[in-house]
Amino acid sequence: MTQHGAVIAGGLIAVIVAVSATLFFGASLLTPTTSTTTTGTSQTCTVGGCALKLPIRFSFVNLYTNQPLTDLLTATIYKGTLQVDSITVSTGTWDTTKADFQSGESYSLYVVSGNSKYEFSFQVPLAQSATQPRYSLTLKMALIGSYSIGVLGPDGVTVITPSTGNYNATSGICNGSTPCKASTQPQFTVTITNSADNTGLTGTFTRTEIVQNGQPRKLVANAIVVTTTGKARVVGQTGTAYVLTLPDHAADRTRNPDGTFNLQGKYSTTLTFDTTAMTQGSTEQITIMYYAYLDTTYYQSNGVANSEAVILNSFQFQISS
Repeated sequence: MTQHGAVIAGGLIAVIVAVSATLFFGASLLTPTTSTTTTGTSQTCTVGGCALKLPIRFSFVNLYTNQPLTDLLTATIYKGTLQVDSITVSTGTWDTTKADFQSGESYSLYVVSGNSKYEFSFQVPLAQSATQPRYSLTLKMALIGSYSIGVLGPDGVTVITPSTGNYNATSGICNGSTPCKASTQPQFTVTITNSADNTGLTGTFTRTEIVQNGQPRKLVANAIVVTTTGKARVVGQTGTAYVLTLPDHAADRTRNPDGTFNLQGKYSTTLTFDTTAMTQGSTEQITIMYYAYLDTTYYQSNGVANSEAVILNSFQFQISS
């Protein structure tokens, strides 16, 4: 559990907590397999295999279970910046209609499924025989889960009510009626929970940037961003945001076949605020937002999220003096 401080000064405060993940995987998660069929185009072969121009069968597999992905997804192949082929499927398998994939050539494959976005880079392998009809490549992916945000008051027990919840630093009252420990520097526990089995923000760093509208965006896995309302004022930091990088797999949830969990899909951290500069009787709103694909450098420089970022959930409550 990590503690972070944020200053409330001049009666202004708000917090944005944002988590992003790099869900772009390179060749380490793209596995070539072989075909055993007996028809195809004959070419000159070497000891290592045959250099052919063939179509490709892509198999989309859950990273955690190794089972086919049956979620609706759109896959697009690029050679450099040129789009070569594209399809939308929900079977976990794509047989390309084009037979333009030559051994040794390099491509990028972009996959989008709901909020999940992936990039795979691959080189077409040699064929195992001169008669096989296609290449076969397996892509292992983990889709984004379903996330909720929870906040506990300074006593570490009282649940802050979303949207209408309030903490009074002077009286030590939460939600308007529940005693929860008076403090001029209240510490809140923030917990992100993933409720979908075998999903997550995996934090793989094989590739850490994508390009959208010609602009590269470097994505940091699992980052918490803390700001005040429109004006950042955070202990030890100037600019528009304070960023904390969380551990890999912080919100991954994986269930074993016997029903037990390998990863719980839950991560907690603490935030401590200094309310001493607040005007007596003033109230400020705190906003916590959970992001995927957040470019933290862009956020710090511009005070807003990059266009690729996706809000997975949000939470609001108030602090008063």
